[in-house]
Formats: sequence, structure tokens, C-alpha cells
Amino acid sequence: MQKNNRKLSITAATVLVVAVIFTIAFWVKVTDENLWDALFAFYNTQNGSRLYMTGNTYVGYNSMINNNNNITWIDLNHPNGFSSGNINFGSWNFVTITVSGTDGIKLYVDGNYRPFQRCSGSVNSNAISGESGFDYSYIINHLRSCTNFYLGYGSFWGSADASYDELLFYNRALTGNEVKALYQAEKEE
Repeated sequence: MQKNNRKLSITAATVLVVAVIFTIAFWVKVTDENLWDALFAFYNTQNGSRLYMTGNTYVGYNSMINNNNNITWIDLNHPNGFSSGNINFGSWNFVTITVSGTDGIKLYVDGNYRPFQRCSGSVNSNAISGESGFDYSYIINHLRSCTNFYLGYGSFWGSADASYDELLFYNRALTGNEVKALYQAEKEE
């Protein structure tokens, strides 16, 4: 890790322990337009299942648990020929992700809610075409099996070239108004 003023540049995976229903918030500066490499992940090293986010705000989950060839996965903002434009490369952005069994995954950038523009997936080999068709209990169960949170590690492709600052964890899913207030408070620091 290298420190530059208040900014922390993480060059190797850093491991932190977190709760199951939560909010993650952090400042990030992605230095290249690689759409695939991980900013963070909940990665189960025992069975290979993972939940991760890239600099394109692509959130992916893959169970990697094969029950009679039934693999459960979901891709939100998959970058195949698509750039979400949610994170401005080369600039600092305040990214907030909330996860809960009832509301699923929500993404905020600089305090503003950013709905996922693309969704595809499969639940026990049955295709889904929208977030409402996905059973988020799979992700909650995955998170229960993960003991660690990784920065810069965990996608299938590699680690994002990024700097991080003010990494915050909450043991509940913040509301949209709370996320906006958090961004305003962090921006004023």
C-alpha cells in the first residue's frame, strides 16, 4: 500500500471482514478504462463463488456450485460492448453499494442512485431477464459463506488499476437519503 496525502493506493488485495446485510462506501479513482477488472469482491476461496464489482460498475455473481449442472449467476451492467459511464475514469468518485435480501443490490455514485442498465442471469439454469427475476437469497447465502472482503481482487479477469480512500462499512443497507447525506459529508471533509 502507498499513501499519497489522504488517498490510499492499494496495489495488492486487502482483506476485511464484513456483515451479511450491509453498505460499502468508498472513494475510488480508476486510472484506466478497463471494464472488467475488480474493484472489490466477496470471494469464497473454498468453492470459487464470488460477488464482485468492476470499474464499469459491472456487478457479477456466480455460484460456481454445480448442483446437477444448475449454476446460479447474475450480471448487472455486464460490460460486453457497453460502458455504463457511472464512474468517471481519472477522477475521484464516491461509490456506495447496498445489499439486502429484500431490496437486492443498489448502486450509488456521488450520492445519486444509478439503476443497473442491463441484467441477465440464471437461477438453477432457468434464465432471467431482469433483477426482479433473481432470488437474492443466493447472494446472501454466498456472503454468509465468505469470511473476507477483498479490494482489487476477485473477478475472473484481474484487478483494477485504482486508488481508494475512506473505505466505510455499515452493518445495514443505508437508504437513498442516507447515502446522499453521507456523500455530502464525505465531500466536505
